[in-house]
Amino acid sequence: MVTFSVRHEFDSPPEVVGAAMTDPAFVASLRLPDVGPPEVIDRATDGDGVVLRARFRFTGSLDPIARKIIPGGQISWVQEVHVDATNRRGRLTVIADTQPDRLRCTGEYRLEPSAAGGTMRELNGSLEVRVPLIGRRAEQHILPGLLRRIDLEAEALKTWLA
Repeated sequence: MVTFSVRHEFDSPPEVVGAAMTDPAFVASLRLPDVGPPEVIDRATDGDGVVLRARFRFTGSLDPIARKIIPGGQISWVQEVHVDATNRRGRLTVIADTQPDRLRCTGEYRLEPSAAGGTMRELNGSLEVRVPLIGRRAEQHILPGLLRRIDLEAEALKTWLA
């Protein structure tokens, strides 16, 4: 398992950032490298905030190791973002559509007000590939792309909020 931590600053207050993170129109508008347009599955309010679920499909080319462990070479996943803007917290859960027991990615969001009236969003998470012998290597291979897409999502969110 590898852990990661990323921070992004936004000009809008935490409640606005949290609402945008679970806005179906924002999520559907995302265009990320090697990933098809997201398919918003649902958005629901629960006692702890708002949950948005969207399916993503990897459209890039797979390396030979990935082709061996992924049946049919198709990679898609459901990304669940849960935001409790009142308490300035949230969760990220990624569940693979195929063999969900082999990949686990989770994280916790903090949405802290910044001195300038904006928001500092911090995401602390972990990625685990449960495949004997090659799991750790796969994690190291996947993590840079995952972090790049998180950064690009943050840039798109900044533009959306402007």
